[in-house]
Amino acid sequence: MWGVLLLLALPAAAVGQARPGAIPPGVGLGGSFGIATFGSVADAPIANGPSWEVFLGGGLSNGLFARGGLTLSGHDVAPRTPAWQFLSWFVEPRWVALRLSQRVSPFVAGRAGRIREKVLGRSYEFKATGWSYGGGGGVLVRVAPQIALEGGVMLGRTRFADYTFRGEFAWKDCLDHLEAGTPLPASVSGCAGSRSVGGVVKLCYPPYSTEETGYCSPPAIPYSGTARTGNWLRSWIGVHLSLSTGLRD
Repeated sequence: MWGVLLLLALPAAAVGQARPGAIPPGVGLGGSFGIATFGSVADAPIANGPSWEVFLGGGLSNGLFARGGLTLSGHDVAPRTPAWQFLSWFVEPRWVALRLSQRVSPFVAGRAGRIREKVLGRSYEFKATGWSYGGGGGVLVRVAPQIALEGGVMLGRTRFADYTFRGEFAWKDCLDHLEAGTPLPASVSGCAGSRSVGGVVKLCYPPYSTEETGYCSPPAIPYSGTARTGNWLRSWIGVHLSLSTGLRD
C-alpha cells in the first residue's frame, strides 16, 4: 500500500503547483477499503476481515480537518456460523500537513464513535453495542486537482456492553451451560455446533413461551457479566474527493 502511494508521489515532485498540499480545504467525501483486526484475548476467536468505510467531512487552510462516517467489517469466527459484522458510526478530527509538500501530505488523526456487533443466523441472533476510540496516521497523495489517494493505520480500544441473544432453544441451552460471564466471541464459537434434535427449530420454549405448537420467538435475552474490552487495528487505502477549490492564503 505504501509503495503505491510513494510511486504516485515521485512524479509530483517535479511538477510545480500553485498551491501546496494533497487536498484543498473545504468540504469533501470519500471511502476506503482495508483490513480490520481485533487483538484482545476475549476477541481471539474473531479472524481478521475486510473493512469498508465511507465519510463526509471538511477542513480549513491551517490543516485542521474533521470527518464523520460509517465503517463496516465482516469476520469469520467459527465453522458453520455466519460472518461476524461490526458497524460503527464515528467522528474523526485530523491535522493534515498541507504546506509540507506540493502534493504529499502526512496526517495524524483521532477517532471516537459508537460500534455495534452482530451475528445473524437462520434461527438465532447475537448483538452487542459499545464505544470505540483510537488514533493513528497516514499520508495523502494528490493524483488530480480534486482527488487524493489515502493510506493509513489506526489503533484503538473498544468497550462492548453485555450481549443479548435471541433464537432457538438448542443455542440457548448451550449458552446457559457455559461458564457465567463467557464473552460473546467465545460463546458463539463454543456453541457453533448446537442444533435442535431432528433439525426442527424450536423457538417456543419456557419461560418465553408455553405454546406447544406454532411459530413464536423469544425476546432478546441479556447475558449479564459478558461485557468486554479489547484492542482493534485497521489499515486501509482509499480515495478523497474534494468538493471545493479550497482557496489558500
